[in-house]
Order: sequence, then C-alpha cells, then structure tokens
Amino acid sequence: MLIKTIRLENFMGYDNAEFNLKPTTFIFGRMRVGKTSILNAIEFALTGKARGLKQKNKSLQLAGKPGTFRVELDTDGSTIKRTTSGRPAKLPWSDEVIETCCRPMSIVHASPEQRQKLLLGSAQVSAATIGELIRGVRPMKTPDKIAAMPASLIDKAEQAAVDIRRAKKAALAEAKTHASEEPEDELVETKFGKMYLSDAASQDIEGQLEALRTKRRQLADTTDRDAAARELDEIRQSMTDTEASHTEEQRKQLQSEKAKASDALRDLIEQRDTLRRALAVARNQKQNIESVRSLDRCPTCGSECDSRLMAGLIQTLDKQIARDDAAESKLTDRIDAAERERDEAADRLAEWSNERARTEDRRAEWARRIDELERIVSAPEPDQAKIAELDKRIEHGETMLAAKQRYTASVSAYREGQSRIATLTNEIAEIDAVVGALKAGGPVRSRMSETTAIHPDPDFCAAFGIDVRLNEDGDLTLAGRMIELCSTSERWLAGAALAVGVARATGFNFVALDGAELLDSPGRVALSRWLQAREPTQPQVIITLTQPDQLPAPKDAGSFGAIRIQ
Repeated sequence: MLIKTIRLENFMGYDNAEFNLKPTTFIFGRMRVGKTSILNAIEFALTGKARGLKQKNKSLQLAGKPGTFRVELDTDGSTIKRTTSGRPAKLPWSDEVIETCCRPMSIVHASPEQRQKLLLGSAQVSAATIGELIRGVRPMKTPDKIAAMPASLIDKAEQAAVDIRRAKKAALAEAKTHASEEPEDELVETKFGKMYLSDAASQDIEGQLEALRTKRRQLADTTDRDAAARELDEIRQSMTDTEASHTEEQRKQLQSEKAKASDALRDLIEQRDTLRRALAVARNQKQNIESVRSLDRCPTCGSECDSRLMAGLIQTLDKQIARDDAAESKLTDRIDAAERERDEAADRLAEWSNERARTEDRRAEWARRIDELERIVSAPEPDQAKIAELDKRIEHGETMLAAKQRYTASVSAYREGQSRIATLTNEIAEIDAVVGALKAGGPVRSRMSETTAIHPDPDFCAAFGIDVRLNEDGDLTLAGRMIELCSTSERWLAGAALAVGVARATGFNFVALDGAELLDSPGRVALSRWLQAREPTQPQVIITLTQPDQLPAPKDAGSFGAIRIQ
C-alpha cells in the first residue's frame, strides 16, 4: 500500500492541512509541533484507533479537543476516509500489523503475549481460519495462512477435527439404523377386497367420511329432545325479558325527558337574551349621562345641570349593570348545565334505539332457532340402527386413512434419513481430508516445516549490523540480549527492523519510523546508507526527526520528499 496524500480536518493540532508523501518521506521540526500527529492520523484512518483518542457516546473524541474531525488517505488503490463516528475501512491486515508498522516502539514495549498475537496477525491467521479447517474446508486452499500457524494451533485443529469426525460417524450409524430399509405399503380392506390406497383414493375416502359425519350429526341432533326443549324455553324467556326491557312507554318517557330538557334550555336562552338587551339599554343611558355631565350647560334646557343628580344616576346605573352582569354569568352556567342535560337525554334515547335495533336482530335469530328446536322436539324417534351403521362405516374409513398416513409418514422419514446419510457421508469425507492434512506427515505440517515465522527484515539488520530475533514465544532479542536490557537507540533499531519485516511479509508495505533523533551517530549513518540502498519495491517509509541536517542525501530525488512542520 502506497499512501500518496493525507488530509486532516480538526485533527489534533491541524485545523485543515494536506501533505503529499513519497516512497521515502522525512518529516522534521522541533519537538511538539505535530510530527507524530501525522503518523497518528494514518493509524486512525486505517484502524479507527490512535494515541490521544478516547471513546465517548459511541463516537471517538480527541483528548482535550471536543468536536468532529476527519482524516483522508489517498492510496495507490483507493481513498480511505475516517471521521469521528464513522467505521474504519475494511483492510486485509490485522490491527496488530498496522499498529506495529505505524508505531514500531509499541511492539518493543509490548509483552511477549502481545508479540505472539502479532505473529498470528502478521500471517493473517485468526480463529476464523481454524474454524474453517474444523468445519471441513480443505486446508490446502489457504496454504500461506496455514504455513504460518504455530504448531499448538495445528494440534488443536487436528484434535477438534478428530472429535467432529467421531461425532458425525456416530450420527451416521444412528441414521442408518432408522433408515435401513424402505417401508412397505399396508393392504387395507375395501369393498373390492384387500388393496393399496392411492392418493386419489385417500382423497375420495376423506370426502365420503365428511359426508357420513354430517349425516350422523343430523341424526344425533334428534336424540336429545330434553336438551332441545330446555333451550327452547330459555330462548322464549329471553324474548319475554327483552320485550319487557324495551317497551314503547320507555321510548316515550325518554323522548319526553329530551323535550323537557330542550324547553328548559330554550327558556334560559330567552332569559339571557332579555337580560343582555336590558344591559345594553343601561350602558347606553350611562354613556348619555356621562356625555351631558361633561358640558357646562344642558343641551336640552340651556341651564346648568345638577352634577350631584347626574352622579347619583350614574351610580344607580352602575349597580344595575353589575347586578345584570352577575345574573348573566349565572344564566350562562345554567345554560351549560341544561345543554349537558339535554345531550345526556339525547344519548339515552339513541342508546335505547340502538339496543332496540340489536334486539330486533336477535329476535330474527331466535325465531330461526325456535323453528329448528320445535322440529327437533316434534320429530319422531331416531333410527338407532341407521346411526350404528353410519358409525361402522365411519370407523372403517378412518382405519383405511390411518394406514395410508402411517405409510406416508414412514416414506417421508425414510427419505429424510437417506438424505441425512448422504450429507453425513460427504461431511465425513471432508473431515477425513482435514485430519489427513493436519496429522503428522501431512501437507499442513510439511508446509509449516518449509516456512519460517515472521522475522525482522534481514536487509535492515545487515545495513545496521544488528541481529534482532523474535521467537514463537514472543521474546524479542538483540544480539542475544533481551530487548528490555538494550539502549534507547538499540530498541529503536529493533522496532524498526521488526516493523519493516512485518510490512514486507504481510504486503502492507508501509512503515512509520518516529523519532529518528533517538539514534546515535553510527545509527544515523547506517540509516542513511539503508535508505539510499533501498529498492523501489520495498515498503514506503516515513521518518520523523527534529533537525534537517540529519537528512541523508537522496539517491533518487523523485522518490524522496521532505515536510517541514513549523
């Protein structure tokens, strides 16, 4: 994967920035200006995780910087976009592989168990691969994945396959027991003698049985005269009770209540209208007196008016208006109550009418049932001999159908068993292939013996003159010493060698080497030599450092680039 351009929006220290990358790119600048933030953005775009990010309300947030952010990577194959709440792109590399290549020091500081996880991730082996093997996928379809699997996982896969084969063989034996022979059809006695029943004959018998059962029910209905008589009395009593509860007098009474409520409401409305007219006259008189009072002389007689007399008249009119207002308010309340009473009376009358209509419907149903019951009560005694003959014919038909149903069920079970046997046979053959491939001397273990696990890049180690090793237990050593006992410069080189090896082995082909200023002088010279000797097919490299004078002279100016962060 070759990253050509990276765009940042509101990410860490970058509000809106774009950087073009080369196969070898140097990012330099003083401490804490944002060099590592660019590497964090690349890791975030690829995995959805990076240093300085935390989860909050199902979305990611930068520590100390709320809000949304966005990262885009233009690669040689596509554009990878990642936002605050978006999902990471689906890539063929595990998070352990990407984290190692973007942050080599993370694997240096990791525990041996975490390094073992890297070994599996770098070979693209996961529990799903083991699951495919166990489910019967032929193992040599994915030889590269299988070849990098630790022996312990192969042993577990082989044991699981053996256990599954044992269980499937037991299921096969049981299926053969239940479906060993095809069932035979039963002979049934018919009026033409003993014979097999076809599907058409079975359907014909079902139709005859339904007709016989209907005829028998008709005869059996006449056998219980007492029950019919009791039901007839109950229906007649119900008709009498219903008639008594819905008389014409009740309807007239409800209509009278509604009419009385309407008349009372009409009277109250007329009283309120009369009172409102009186109020209007009083207010008009008051207005006229107030207009005369404002003049020095009366417009009628031309003499001075008695102001005290006018004030008394106005006071009298105010009292009358107040009384009439209070009376109008009370009348309004009484009108509201009268309207409710009228509506309730109308509802009672409507309910009575609806119930009366429902009663009429019930009366029609009762009349029909009464005719049926009267025929039963007055019918002659049933013919018991005819009923017994019908019972015998019904029983014989049901016996024939039961035999046909047993045969049909047996045939269905036999066919299902045969299908189960064929399926289990194929599955056992596939499991046998898996067990054969996984056992000692099989192609999987043979392939494993030909392939070694992921190692630090040999070209890188040769350029720096170091011996870095990572064994199957996850122990990382440099020149035979545990990595924890090495200097800072040595640990940086060990992480870089492992990251380059993982990038080349997995096809990720991208490495970010952060903090090259940690190298001592011989290490910087070796770094420059390694970069100049690199081939175009080797992984893309991004290196961060603090001083531009630490940059090596480019061998090919077109493949080298430098970014200065202010």
